[in-house]
Amino acid sequence: MFSSYVKDLILRKAEDYHSKVLVKEKEELDRKYSSESAVIPKPDYWGGYLVKPDTVEFWCGRSDRLHDRIQFRRPSPTEVPDEKLTHTGEDGWVYEYLSP
Repeated sequence: MFSSYVKDLILRKAEDYHSKVLVKEKEELDRKYSSESAVIPKPDYWGGYLVKPDTVEFWCGRSDRLHDRIQFRRPSPTEVPDEKLTHTGEDGWVYEYLSP
């Protein structure tokens, strides 16, 4: 019982120490990169993908099963939105409401 109590005290002190260290490190980084134009370095081991969707659909379910669906998509180069069914969105996107 006694040894587990001592271990618990040590762990709590370690957590407190690490917490204070993390808070201090965060404050230093906040100061260093506080400018909107500051470039935050990316670690060499980070990777990722650039995803550029052509279509995005949002669905909101309703209890009466007449669900709301709206689709945003990039139009074909020759397409002109009719503003009745297909509407002009922002940044070259169009949007349209879909059947439930």
